[in-house]
Amino acid sequence: MQKRATKFGNRFPWRDWLTRSKFTLIKGKDYFCRSDSMAQAVRFAARRFGMVEKKTVHVKISENGNRLTVILDNPLNGKELVGA
Repeated sequence: MQKRATKFGNRFPWRDWLTRSKFTLIKGKDYFCRSDSMAQAVRFAARRFGMVEKKTVHVKISENGNRLTVILDNPLNGKELVGA
Protein backbone atom coordinates (compact mmCIF):
# COMPACT_ATOMS: atom_id res chain seq x y z
CA MET A 1 0.00 0.00 0.00
CA GLN A 2 1.22 3.47 -0.86
CA LYS A 3 2.25 5.83 1.91
CA ARG A 4 -0.29 8.44 2.93
CA ALA A 5 0.15 12.15 2.47
CA THR A 6 2.95 14.23 3.86
CA LYS A 7 3.44 17.96 3.47
CA PHE A 8 4.70 19.70 0.34
CA GLY A 9 4.28 16.86 -2.15
CA ASN A 10 6.97 14.52 -0.86
CA ARG A 11 4.51 11.64 -1.11
CA PHE A 12 4.55 11.54 -4.91
CA PRO A 13 7.40 10.34 -7.15
CA TRP A 14 7.68 13.62 -9.08
CA ARG A 15 11.22 12.70 -10.14
CA ASP A 16 9.88 9.67 -12.03
CA TRP A 17 6.72 11.25 -13.38
CA LEU A 18 8.10 14.56 -14.67
CA THR A 19 10.83 12.90 -16.75
CA ARG A 20 8.23 11.10 -18.90
CA SER A 21 6.44 12.68 -21.82
CA LYS A 22 3.14 10.97 -20.94
CA PHE A 23 1.85 9.17 -17.86
CA THR A 24 -1.46 8.11 -16.36
CA LEU A 25 -2.36 8.33 -12.68
CA ILE A 26 -5.11 6.18 -11.18
CA LYS A 27 -7.23 7.37 -8.27
CA GLY A 28 -6.90 5.02 -5.29
CA LYS A 29 -3.52 3.76 -6.48
CA ASP A 30 -1.41 6.80 -7.33
CA TYR A 31 -3.41 9.42 -5.42
CA PHE A 32 -6.28 9.58 -2.93
CA CYS A 33 -7.55 13.16 -3.24
CA ARG A 34 -10.08 14.61 -5.69
CA SER A 35 -8.96 14.38 -9.31
CA ASP A 36 -9.13 18.13 -9.89
CA SER A 37 -6.93 18.65 -6.81
CA MET A 38 -4.40 16.15 -8.14
CA ALA A 39 -4.43 17.85 -11.55
CA GLN A 40 -3.57 21.12 -9.80
CA ALA A 41 -0.82 19.37 -7.80
CA VAL A 42 0.72 18.07 -11.04
CA ARG A 43 0.73 21.56 -12.54
CA PHE A 44 2.18 23.07 -9.36
CA ALA A 45 4.94 20.43 -9.16
CA ALA A 46 5.82 20.97 -12.81
CA ARG A 47 6.08 24.71 -12.17
CA ARG A 48 8.19 24.07 -9.05
CA PHE A 49 10.61 21.96 -11.08
CA GLY A 50 11.01 24.64 -13.75
CA MET A 51 8.26 23.89 -16.27
CA VAL A 52 6.75 27.36 -16.01
CA GLU A 53 4.82 27.71 -19.27
CA LYS A 54 1.20 26.60 -19.09
CA LYS A 55 1.42 25.11 -22.58
CA THR A 56 4.03 22.64 -21.35
CA VAL A 57 1.73 20.62 -19.06
CA HIS A 58 -1.57 19.14 -20.26
CA VAL A 59 -3.75 17.29 -17.75
CA LYS A 60 -6.87 15.42 -18.85
CA ILE A 61 -9.33 14.00 -16.32
CA SER A 62 -11.29 10.95 -17.47
CA GLU A 63 -15.08 11.14 -17.68
CA ASN A 64 -15.56 9.11 -14.50
CA GLY A 65 -12.81 11.09 -12.72
CA ASN A 66 -10.72 8.06 -11.81
CA ARG A 67 -7.78 8.68 -14.15
CA LEU A 68 -5.52 11.59 -14.96
CA THR A 69 -3.53 11.54 -18.16
CA VAL A 70 -0.62 13.96 -18.10
CA ILE A 71 1.23 14.98 -21.26
CA LEU A 72 4.43 17.01 -20.97
CA ASP A 73 5.64 18.80 -24.10
CA ASN A 74 9.16 19.09 -22.70
CA PRO A 75 9.76 16.49 -19.98
CA LEU A 76 12.61 17.23 -17.61
CA ASN A 77 15.80 15.25 -17.68
CA GLY A 78 17.24 13.72 -14.53
CA LYS A 79 19.94 16.41 -14.17
CA GLU A 80 17.28 19.14 -13.84
CA LEU A 81 15.74 17.32 -10.88
CA VAL A 82 18.86 17.01 -8.73
CA GLY A 83 18.12 18.26 -5.25
CA ALA A 84 14.42 18.56 -5.97
